[in-house]
Amino acid sequence: MNHGLGTIYPFPGAARDGAMIAFGPDYVHMYRRVGSLHRPNSQRGKAGGPRRAQPTKFDLIVNLKTARTLGLTIPPSLLQRADHVIE
Repeated sequence: MNHGLGTIYPFPGAARDGAMIAFGPDYVHMYRRVGSLHRPNSQRGKAGGPRRAQPTKFDLIVNLKTARTLGLTIPPSLLQRADHVIE
């Protein structure tokens, strides 16, 4: 903000804290899926090492308040794709 630059972060919470745009995995959704990763191999149906969580849901959050403060205009096409818009 001090230098008049909009910032983009990979963490959704950053947009709530003042970043202009945040795009990254939905960590709440990933947390809910953790239980399925810890089932024994016999229940999963295939042998192998530990499974790794891959994000399947991403959030795009646009902070219009920050954009207006910086004098920037967010294109309507981006606003339509946003999961959350902070006024």
